[in-house]
Amino acid sequence: MRTTSSSGGFTLLELILVVSVLGLLTALAIPAYASFRRNVALTNYADEIVSALRTAQNRSSTSQGGVVHGVHLTTNQYCLFTGSTFSTCTSPSYQLHGDITITSGTGDAIFSRFTGAPAAPATIVLQVTGGPSKTITIDISGRISVF
Repeated sequence: MRTTSSSGGFTLLELILVVSVLGLLTALAIPAYASFRRNVALTNYADEIVSALRTAQNRSSTSQGGVVHGVHLTTNQYCLFTGSTFSTCTSPSYQLHGDITITSGTGDAIFSRFTGAPAAPATIVLQVTGGPSKTITIDISGRISVF
């Protein structure tokens, strides 16, 4: 009498098939994940710049220190400052990391004392190199919006 033994393991073909399918799924998911991370970083930086703009606006409208306040923006960093022209940062300088830059609207956004209105309307564009962008607008009344 002959007995057959079944070990219950996987064949080499089954293992190769599973590893191939996992490799294919990983190859498809990595670019989507990288794009997702860039979009989240872009949104976070836009929110941080809006927060800095609103801080400067609030400090000006309450006449903190008896001077106007503003935000100085370069292509890869921004900071708060006091006075009608930028000379030095009154807060740490915040760096934009990765492939995100300010492509339009660099310079100074200065807000008037008491009213908090900007010295001039402004449009600031943050962009992922070769990818999506976020636009921050400051209208003449002082409303700050992100699109």
